[in-house]
Amino acid sequence: QIGADVISYNAAISACNAGGMWQQAVDLLMSLDECMIQADRISYNAAISACEKNQEWLLALRLLLQAGER
Repeated sequence: QIGADVISYNAAISACNAGGMWQQAVDLLMSLDECMIQADRISYNAAISACEKNQEWLLALRLLLQAGER
């Protein structure tokens, strides 16, 4: 069995971003910690972009600050 990794999560987050599914993109980003997978710059960028496209400015800013802490 092959487990998920940051690359597969990034692909899923990016797909949600492209599909206008910002909430799912953020949910996937948050679930990385639960799966003991380290989110990377690409993970945060895709989720922040999804928030920005849907004018979720405060959430985008919160994610940006969270990314800077890592």
